Amino acid sequence: MKFGVMINHQYLPEEDLGKRIQEGVETVELIRDLDYDLLFSHHHFLANMVTPQALPILAHLVPYSGRMRLGIGVYIATLEHPVALAEHFATLDQISGGRLVWGVGAGYRADEFNAFGIDIASRQSRLYETLELVRQLWSGEQVEFHGRHFDVEGQSSAPAVKAPLASAWVGAAQ
Repeated sequence: MKFGVMINHQYLPEEDLGKRIQEGVETVELIRDLDYDLLFSHHHFLANMVTPQALPILAHLVPYSGRMRLGIGVYIATLEHPVALAEHFATLDQISGGRLVWGVGAGYRADEFNAFGIDIASRQSRLYETLELVRQLWSGEQVEFHGRHFDVEGQSSAPAVKAPLASAWVGAAQ
């Protein structure tokens, strides 16, 4: 059995953000020293609290995380372009030395979809296309992809994940 902790990075507006982020570092050091296996963050846009974005938070915590795998559970993959996702997460995988776990979801909050101008009814088809395109981009090969939502022709992604589809594991949730 593996044990992990989802670190909180949602704060009240009146809180000192720098201080709270430092408390997160201290929490990560504690769970690392207790020999936990996984460190997760969460992802939302337009949250009702001050919520720094998950990618920079995890990148900041990498040096304090020891051997723990790091992930985001659940990243709303339907609100961003798969090329950006593939490259952002491959970069984080490189920074972490191949310890990334990428948990993705379709999203559910209408306000997030409205803010990005994306029809929430398209979330499942966008999720499936996103996962397929990200997998292809992580292959290191040139990609020819023509879907309902995304088109990529004759491109390859850089940087590569440390161990394609092994270290940057993809799991999907709604």
